[in-house]
Formats: sequence, structure tokens, C-alpha cells
Amino acid sequence: MRIRHLSISGLCLISVLSLGLRAQDTAQPKKVPHLTMDDLDSRVPASPAGNTAPTTSGTNPELSSSGAKNVLESAWKKMANLKSGRMKFSNQTASGASEMLYEFAPASRVRMVKDGLEMIVVGPTVYMRAQGQEWKKSTKEQVFKSADVSFKSFTNFSAEKTAQIQLVGEESLNQIPTLKFKVVEANNNTSYTWIGKNDGFVYKMEASMASSGQVVTTVFSDFNTEIAIASPEQEN
Repeated sequence: MRIRHLSISGLCLISVLSLGLRAQDTAQPKKVPHLTMDDLDSRVPASPAGNTAPTTSGTNPELSSSGAKNVLESAWKKMANLKSGRMKFSNQTASGASEMLYEFAPASRVRMVKDGLEMIVVGPTVYMRAQGQEWKKSTKEQVFKSADVSFKSFTNFSAEKTAQIQLVGEESLNQIPTLKFKVVEANNNTSYTWIGKNDGFVYKMEASMASSGQVVTTVFSDFNTEIAIASPEQEN
């Protein structure tokens, strides 16, 4: 399954993952260079400390559209090479809000929690349970059909159908300095992406759907940390 752009296609994948979790009730069971601020446009002056990251001082920093595109592409490439991490999705619609936690670790292990339902994926095997119930065992083919639930499914960034990519300023997220980018697609859907100034990782992405008013926020954390995702069979 090809992800054209995380901000929009990610919504579809999240919906598939949610359906897979809800199926619990009815089914039986090459090295990427480190991103540096040298990627920014040469017109941006260096800071006194020698860091070439732009300083906004309340105004938008100068950065060409192609330069902004290169920064985002480099960041998503770096994210695609993560070995482990966490994502927290918040989905806001006119009818209400929902959240989902996604964790991944080596050896093709994934854990998802949504609305009191928990799912663990170990290779081709899927374990599902509702809160307070026993685990049920299934397969990815049975639960997800054609969906790829690996983390790389969320990181295949492409700007081929974007109308504009712009660096709009700097922000601190949980005391982490980041660069904030605005991405406008040809259909007027808009998303914002926050990239760490010091490490080049994507820390946050917020996408809005102009037609429906839906807003999805994705927060990334715990890059390449040790995350234990054990098979329920190993716990017995």
C-alpha cells in the first residue's frame, strides 16, 4: 500500500487500524545522513553560536520552497530508519474525538491501543483483546487485509501533489527546539510538521481536512529507545 502523503493517507491507515482493533468483538480468531541545518537555504544567516538554524524573531524565516521540501524529505527518511518508537494519534471530528497509541520495536513487533482494545502484532501473527477479556489469536491477513501496519507505512513522504511547503517559524515542544513547516496540498488540505532542530526527527504532525473539518494530530516520541512488546504467549 503506497502512502502518498502522511497527512492525508495516514488518516486512511489509522481508520484501517481502528477497524482491525474493533474486529476483536466480531472475529474469531542504505544509511541516511544526519539532518543538519546546512540543509536550509544559504540566505539564512548563521546564529552567533554557529548554528545555521534560522531565528524568527516573530517573523517568518527565509527558506526557499525547494529547501523546505528537502528538509521535510530528509526528516521523513530519517524517521523511516527508526528501529523503535511511539506515536500518539488524536482524531477530532464534528462527532467527537478519539485517540490511539502505536508502538513499534525490532523483530516486526507492533502494539496498538484504542478505546479499551489492545492489539499486538508479532511478525504475521496478531493478538487482540478487549479490556478485561482474554487474548484472541489471528493473522494480519485476516485482520488488516491489504494494510501494512509497519512504521514505514507512515513515513513515505512525497511532495508530488503539494501546492506549497513553507517554513513558518520555530517552536519548542516539551522543551525540544523545532522548526515548524506548513504543507498545503493541491486540494487545499493543510498540514503542519514540526522537525527537531538538533536531531532532524519529526516530532509532530497536524493535518486538517478542508472538506470535512477533521483534524488529526500525530505526536512522535521515544526514538530508538528500548520498547518491550512481548507476545502474549511468552507471558504465559
